[in-house]
Amino acid sequence: MEAIVDRAIAGTLRPGKSATAIAEPEAPIDAKIFQALVADVGDDVAHAMLDAVFEEATERTARIRTLLALPDRINASREARALHAAASMVGLRVIARESDALARGERGIDRLDEAVRTAQDKRNGTGP
Repeated sequence: MEAIVDRAIAGTLRPGKSATAIAEPEAPIDAKIFQALVADVGDDVAHAMLDAVFEEATERTARIRTLLALPDRINASREARALHAAASMVGLRVIARESDALARGERGIDRLDEAVRTAQDKRNGTGP
């Protein structure tokens, strides 16, 4: 049993680092998906789509928060699913994952809010 635990712990460590697990921050946009979109529709259209999804993410997140406060879980889930589809299309994988998890009732709105803010900050050059 000890050997299994040691191997499991060893798999979470990075060579040359301290003996604690270090989580790498996930890039908010999947470059491969976005580049495929650029190849399909062109650079200008792909960036316009990305801008639209960022705007939509802000609006839908606010709407979801309002719907959850009512509480209207059904329409909040619909909004989250629509955001998941839009974010997936342009490669905003963290927003897509968090909106999907919210739609399925696995996570709350705060994680989605954070994903949207982080992606926007990263895109604007104001985030880590």
